[in-house]
Formats: sequence, C-alpha cells, structure tokens
Amino acid sequence: MKRAHVQILFLFVLLALVDAQIDNRIVLFVDPSYSCPTNCNATQFQNIKDAISSVKATQHATIQLTKNLVYSGDGNTGISVYGSVIQIKSCRSKNGGLRLFKSKSMLANCIFSSNYGSKGGSVSAIDSTLKVYNTQFMSNTALKSGPSIYSEGSDISILGASTTFTNDVIKSNGQNSSIYCTNSNVHIDDATVLPVLSCDQSCTSTYKSISACHTNSEISPPSTCSNNITNVPTIQETNTIFASGMIYESFVGSINSQFISKTILPDISIENFLQGYEGVVFGELQGYLQVRSSKYLVFRFGGNNVEITLTVNGRTEYKLNEVEIVDISSNPIFFESGIIHHIQIIISSTSPRSKRSFIVHPFPSGERIFYSKNVCGDGIPNNLEFQQGCSESVFPTFDISDQNNDGVCSSSDPNLHFKECYRQISKDCDPLSVPPGHISPDISDNILEDPYRGLVYQIPPSLLAKPLPQCTFSTSTEKYTTSQDIQKSLQESATISTSASVNTKVVDVSAAFSGEKSVSEASSMSTSSTQSVLKTEIKCVSTYIEIDQDYVKFDPIFLQDVANIKKKTDLLPIFDKYGTYYYKNAYMGGKLVQLMSTTQSSSTSTSSSEWSAAASASMGASLGLGSLSASGSVSVSYDTSISQEQMDEMSKQSSLSKILTWGGIPSAFTPEFSSNFGSYSEWTDTLDLYPVPIDYQLGAIRDLIPKEWAIQLEDGVNTTILDAWVEMENLYYNLNNVDIDFDDGSTDYKLVLYFSDPHPFTPNQTLIVEWMNEKNQQQRFEVPVLFTRTDPAGNQIICEFPNSDGGYSTIATMEPAYQNIGTAYGRVIIPSFTIKYPISFDFKGPNFMTNSSVPPNITLMGIGIDHSRKSHIINWNTGEAILFDNQGVFTLNNQLATFVEFERSLAVSKSPTTDYFSEINVGLSGQALFSRNHDCRENFEWYIFDQEISPYQGTLNLTHMIMTMTSSTAVTTQYRLDWGMVMTNSEMTSKWKAKVYVYNVGNSKTNFTSMQPPSPWTFLYYDLIPLSSPYAPPKHTFQYYNYRYPLTGGRNFIGEYFNYNAPNDPVPFRGEN
Repeated sequence: MKRAHVQILFLFVLLALVDAQIDNRIVLFVDPSYSCPTNCNATQFQNIKDAISSVKATQHATIQLTKNLVYSGDGNTGISVYGSVIQIKSCRSKNGGLRLFKSKSMLANCIFSSNYGSKGGSVSAIDSTLKVYNTQFMSNTALKSGPSIYSEGSDISILGASTTFTNDVIKSNGQNSSIYCTNSNVHIDDATVLPVLSCDQSCTSTYKSISACHTNSEISPPSTCSNNITNVPTIQETNTIFASGMIYESFVGSINSQFISKTILPDISIENFLQGYEGVVFGELQGYLQVRSSKYLVFRFGGNNVEITLTVNGRTEYKLNEVEIVDISSNPIFFESGIIHHIQIIISSTSPRSKRSFIVHPFPSGERIFYSKNVCGDGIPNNLEFQQGCSESVFPTFDISDQNNDGVCSSSDPNLHFKECYRQISKDCDPLSVPPGHISPDISDNILEDPYRGLVYQIPPSLLAKPLPQCTFSTSTEKYTTSQDIQKSLQESATISTSASVNTKVVDVSAAFSGEKSVSEASSMSTSSTQSVLKTEIKCVSTYIEIDQDYVKFDPIFLQDVANIKKKTDLLPIFDKYGTYYYKNAYMGGKLVQLMSTTQSSSTSTSSSEWSAAASASMGASLGLGSLSASGSVSVSYDTSISQEQMDEMSKQSSLSKILTWGGIPSAFTPEFSSNFGSYSEWTDTLDLYPVPIDYQLGAIRDLIPKEWAIQLEDGVNTTILDAWVEMENLYYNLNNVDIDFDDGSTDYKLVLYFSDPHPFTPNQTLIVEWMNEKNQQQRFEVPVLFTRTDPAGNQIICEFPNSDGGYSTIATMEPAYQNIGTAYGRVIIPSFTIKYPISFDFKGPNFMTNSSVPPNITLMGIGIDHSRKSHIINWNTGEAILFDNQGVFTLNNQLATFVEFERSLAVSKSPTTDYFSEINVGLSGQALFSRNHDCRENFEWYIFDQEISPYQGTLNLTHMIMTMTSSTAVTTQYRLDWGMVMTNSEMTSKWKAKVYVYNVGNSKTNFTSMQPPSPWTFLYYDLIPLSSPYAPPKHTFQYYNYRYPLTGGRNFIGEYFNYNAPNDPVPFRGEN
C-alpha cells in the first residue's frame, strides 16, 4: 500500500452513530503539531493510527482532523480499524485508504481521491458496519474490485446528496464500477446519485425500494443526463431519481420578513425551529408526492409550539392553530395516480424562547415526499432542464403560475374545473385488475343470499337485488301490423323515465329499439304494408335488480372519458361507448321469441285467436316440445283448440322466423335446431348462469349529471358538461336518424335549400330560428343541418358538408374519366365540384309557425343560399310553409310559389347527365351527388327540378294545377310530372307564411304524357290537395337530389310506369314515412 497524505479541512459535523452509550462517547483530535508524541491528555494525537489504537472496543470515538495539512509517514497511511466504533470527520485521503474489520464506523464530509488498492482502493469493509455521509470519491482505482468501496459481510449505508462517485476504474478490466458487494447489504439513500454497484448473488442492495445491483462488474454504467452529473439512471430504468425530503426556508417577522436560511430536510424534521429568535417566525416546506395507484393518505404531524397549514396542489387541506404539543393527523386526503402533487407546509410560531420543533412522520404505506434537484430525471420539469434538452416526466405537475392549464386539480370545488378534477368526484380505487378501458366491478360487503338456489352472491353496493323462485315459464302471443308497432310496444314496456327539469329535447326511445332482434327480424320478414306479424314469446324471470338511487356514482373511467373532451363533438363516441340511457331496474332471466308473418287477407278469414293459437303451436313444434313441456318443474302451455288441418292451411298462408334467444347459452338454438330436440332443455338449464335484462325501466344519463360540472374546451369556450351533453345528444339522435320529441311539442319539418353559386360551406352548418311566442316571449331554436343522403329504399347516410367549392379538392374516383379523354380508367382528381340542389333535410322542432304572431328570423350558419330561388321550411303537421332567401323571410305578394319535379324526353339533344360520377367519396357518405359535364344517356332527362314565383289575381280555388307547354318546348315529346307543390298566402291571416297544396305521382303511377309539337299550346291538368289533408301523399314520396334520388344511371323505356329508382329496377321503401 502506498503512503497516504491526509489534508485537513476545517469542517465540523457531529453525527450520532448507533448503539453507543453516551457515557462512552469520546472525541479525539489529530494534529501533527501536538508536542506530546502519543496520547496527549488522552484526546490529542499526532497521527491517525495512534488515535484509533487508543479507542477501546466499548467506546464510540469521533476522530476530528483539525488542521488543513498534508499528513505523511507510517502513522497516517494504511489505516486499519479493528472492533471499534470510529467516526472520522473532515478527512481528505489521497494515494491510500481505510481498512475496516469488525468495526462500526462513519465517514462524514470526507474526500477520497486517487487512491489505489487491490480490493477497495479507498475503503475496504469486512464484517463491519459503515455509514458514509456527504463524502466524495474521485478517480480511485482497484486492481480487482471496488475502486471506492469494497464490502464483504458488511452493512453499508451511503447517505447525503453530496455523496458522489466519479471516474472510478477497475484496473483488471477497465470498467468504472465504484462499489463491489459480496455477502453484504448496501443501502443507498434516495438523495444520493446512484453509483455503479457490482454485486455477486450473495449481495442485497436497495435504492428507492428497488435493487441497485449490476450482476457483474462488466456491465457499463447507465447513460447520463448532463455533463456535470455522472451515473444518473435514465427514466426508463428507474422512472425517477427523486430525492426524498423537502426544501425548507425559514423567515423571521410577519411584515417585511427576513430570510434566514434555505436547506434540505431529508427526514422532514426540524429539531430547533428558529430557536432564540423573537417575535413571529415561520418556515415554508415544499416538496412533491406521487402515488402508484389512487388512494387516500393521512399526514401525521408532531412537534411543539407551531401552527401548521397543509396545502396540496394549491388547495388548503388542513390547518392547525398553534398548540404547545403537536401530535395530530390530518383528515384523509385523496391523491390521484398519474399526477405529481405539490405539497406545501407552512409552520409558524409566536412563542418567545420556547422550544419549537416540527416533524412530518413517514407514511405507513411507504410513500415518500421528494424535492426537485433541478437535474434531469428528478421528476419535476423546469426551464433549465428543457433548455438542456432533457426529456422530463410526462405526468402533470402543479404549476402555481398557470393553475388552469397544468392538468392538476387545484380548485376547492372540483365541479367548477371538471377537466382537471374529475378524479376527485369518484374517488374509489380499483380493487381488482381489469382490462384497459373496462369498468371495475367494484367491491363491497353487499351480500345476497339466494335460498331458492342455495347460492350466495357479492354484488356492487350501488345495486339492490332480490332472487325470485326458480323459473316458471309463461307464453304470450301478440299481433302487430308493422315492425314499428313492435318498437312502440317495447318502448311502452320499458317505461322510460326522464327528468322534467331538463329543458331539452327528449328522444323518442321507440327508435332506439329499431335494432332490437325481434324488430329487425319483423322488418326483414315484411315485404308489404298489408302483412301482419304475430310475436310468440316464452319468458323466464329469475332475479330482480335495481339501482340504489341514494348510492349512484360515476365510474372513474366514464369520468375520465368525459373530462378528456376537447370539443363538444367528442361526446359522440362517448355515446357510442356508454349509450344515453341506463337501467334503473330490471328483471333478469331469459326469453325465446318466434315471429309468424301472414297477409291481411289471410288473417281476416280466420279469427285472431286462431292465429294466436297457431303461432303458439308453431313455436312449440319448432322447439320440438309437442306440448311445450320443459324439463323438471319448468313448463309452458298454449291453446290447442285448432285442428291439424287448420294448422296445415294456415302454415301455407304464413312464414316463420328462426328462434330468437335472450339469455342462456348462445349456441342453444342453431339453424338446425329442429333436429336437436335437446336444445330447449340445455337453454333452460343455463339461464341462472347467463341471465339478461328482459323487462326493465330506463333512465336518462343526462338526469344524473350535476349542473355544476364545468369545463373549458380547446376553443376557449366555457360550458357545463350537462349543456354540452344535451346539445350533442340531440345531434347524436339526428346523426342516427332517431326521432326527437320536444318538451313543448314535436313538429315535423322539411328544410329545402337552394344554394348560391358558388356556394361556400363553413364548419358547423346550423339552422337558427328566433320567434316570439303567444306570450310575447323571445324564443330560439337551433338544429345542426346535416348532409344526408337517403337512397330510394330509405337507407340513410349522414356526414359533414364539404368544406370548399370551386377549388381543387381531393375527390378521387375509379370511374372512367371525362369522355374527351376516352374510356381510360384511373384515379382522377376532379378540379372542382358543386353540390346539386335543391336538397332537403328533415328535422323536428317547436311549432314556431303556429305560435308566432310575427315573422320569425331564420338564419343559416355555414351555408350560402340563393336570392332568386326561394328556400323554404315546410311544417308537415299543419301543411304550412315559410319561404326565405339570403335576405330573410320572403312574403308572397299576390303570388304563387310553385315547385315541381318532372321527367321528359328530348327529340334532338343529348342530356348532360350529372349522375355518372356520383360514386365519389366525400366525408363519411361516399354518396353525395355532384354536377359533372359528361354525356351518358341520350334523349332523356330524369328528375328535373324547377320553381317559379308567378302572380295571380282574384280568388283562388287551388284544386288543380295546370302545366302549360308552349311551342318553344316542342322538342319535348314525352313529359311526366313526378310531384308538384303550390304555396299561397291568400288564405292565411299571417301573410309571411303560406298554405301548401301538393300533387304526387306516387299515388297513381301515372305514365308519360305524349306531347304534340305542332300544337301551339298543350295543357296538362293535375289534381291538388292540401298538404294538411289526411289523404295527402306521405313525406317520403317527394324526391330531392339527396332524398330517394338514384345514384347511378342506366337505360329504360319511356313506357315504364313511375318508380323512385328509375331507370333502374324498383325497390321497396323501408325508411321513415
């Protein structure tokens, strides 16, 4: 071992060590200038070896090097400690080291630099206990292992933020591991920068509750975050390098206070809180806290003569007035996971010269408060680290300068800042692991005993449940005219419950049952309005459940989804995920349904009771049960009064659906069920295991949303969650073609639009109507105008309007290019497009025509409309209309407004079709119609629209419409009027609205009228009836370019009767009437 030179630093830090009696504590001083060679007064020594040799095994010695000198000679090098408790302070070692054997020792505020040894270049500890505090190890070398510390059979504690290990190297392999551990325990304090630690299998080590070991000395150290800090682990390795403790600043004086000191409290305790200062003294402690899973934590405080204020994320959570003895706990405080919480503790005291102290006891569950070291990876982002290019924690962190945008809940009322505080509303933590995105089943002591089945269930605390006796089956058969009647019946049985306090549209929930299995099956079976459907049902009820209205709470996953919305329309996928209604109560069990479809002519010749009996018997036969007897005590019965001959005849006049199943095993009934008579028994045996709601009541989710929940959207708009929910719920129903009722009455409207040329569109097209009601109160209604496309069969697709017109657009098609390019196929970019008009849009709203005494204000947002051609709104319930243009409501002045759709054959010119390129993707629809210059079909024009505002005189009797064809139109050889509307205000008290008369070819299938070109005039007469008449044609018989208008062209004969899909084959209409 090379000789060592020890340089003395004037630094005195007294730290207690373990297990020594106070009476046996001694302090020894080493100074080469002492005159006595050894043991001067038993406390003063000329060299370190003599001082250590004087220590008895029962003593606890602190050796203080008092001079800033370089020590040399045998007495100061190759120091070994055997079986003593030694504490060496303020040492500076170079070219030598310290050897410990069966010793309890501490090194405090020392520097070991450029030391060399075989095992342990600076310190070797064998069967010893060593604490290292705020000590630096620099450029030390070991021939074999442990350049800074070699530990064998020892307990090593490395403490203090100033303890560092840099540039250490192992001579044999060139690696820079600092510590070697074998058969030892090594604990590294959180405040210490993690050194590279090499371990064998007998070593245990801890650093922030995880292992600090590398498995061998060949492993390279982790990457560093900055040039001045080495061996800093990456975020991916240890998540954080948090330094445990809090930053503590002390002040004196209540006004213009004087700053005293700033320090770090690793153990968050102050033994002497500004002792000796007069007047008001106070201290501020700041730190951070993060939890792995959301939980409640309780702070426990101790001390003397202090006042305490605890603040979490800017919210005052606890306050204690000054008391002499402090031993108290705060109320439970909820901490969210995924958040870095800011902790501030203000302590103050006015007790003069009294003992003042303070401590924050550790959390029993192991959570630690930490502080920012302003280095990369400490978990707390700051500007300096960003400037250095450090990628810091992605978790939201409280920012006192920008509390509204830091993502942390800092409001005393979570309702007012829902986006940041939603986790504070439902604070329960998930007790069970569930797949991502799924709702936790919760946990409770809510136990349900089922004496009928000998079972015990654990159910969520928000549910009330009651078991019912084992299934007793019953059958029923009901007759319906249409599938819509089945929908209505389902709605009535669900007995929808909604709050009358919400002034908003309420969905007609019968439409929500349009996808229900029996409704879909009935719709697919019915091909004519003259058919009837008989629905036979076998039902079993096993359990009743009910939501406890006093215990309703939102699941945290639902709250998270709602809080993450950036704009109102982000609620639409939430409706898809959760729905808009919830089960208030339900009978659980199972049921089987079979439908029998029969024509009206058949059913009128046979009594309804006979058809019901036949339907019930047919279901029994389908199940292979004969008398519909089930296994065990489960049985059903039906009327067997009809004969086999009657059954055979009625079977010829009807058709049966497959068996529709609710509950039980899903594979019990297959298309081959008729050959598997055991299926019914298998199904009944599994109903207790797989029940579903079969009879239930529903409630609206919006009725559960508190009115106080407020949020700021990305456009800066402040709104409540309830207002946004209601607005988007109405849009959601419109997008899904669901009828909507209003609290003040529901009225059917059709909006018909004629666009300006060019017609620009901006986002969020909206119709706004403002009017005065009968009480002279200002009213306002608005509804999104949706770009809808309804095909001739009634199938509807809805998307947004295109966002530009007349400019280049990314519209591509695989159809042939323009005719002058030839017949080449390919993806063609169309340079411009124009939506054909008129288009129509159906909606429901309040009756602003009947209830208003003055013309309403009509505004179309985001749509340019024409001035010469009049757009209009038709009230389909009253047969009234309002005409308007870009200047507002248009009042007829001794005029008629006529709107027609017609077809004609041209004798000379080709017809420039606009349909051949309509298979073009725009938005979500892919079925919008756009104008194109391309000749496809010769000599014919299908579905041409026109309108005219014409004067009239005298009294009108609108019973007929006369179409006049002059010689200028002689090139038209064949003509057919598809429909016509005539509007007049001659009979109206309020002249700003008009009465509507209509004609429609759908009632008569009228063929084409042959024109006579030589004749100067040709008069065509069409019967008109008021739209308000019960005999008026239904709304779906009026075509527009986006409504029942065929997409693709074709060829057909003029002699064909009218059909909505011409010139293609007719299709039945299955949409809304």
